[in-house]
Amino acid sequence: MGVYLAYIYYISLFKKIERTAPEKVISIRIRISDSKKYMLFLGAYFKHSFNSI
Repeated sequence: MGVYLAYIYYISLFKKIERTAPEKVISIRIRISDSKKYMLFLGAYFKHSFNSI
């Protein structure tokens, strides 16, 4: 489950970086909010619990 959680975290971070203007990528810190991280964790947990992954 840990590897899957890291995978979906980095995919969501990558998508956020793709949507950001190139000028801003260099000058600001791009991060995933704590609430979004928690939702990613819950989604991974339930998928793992129900053997969906």
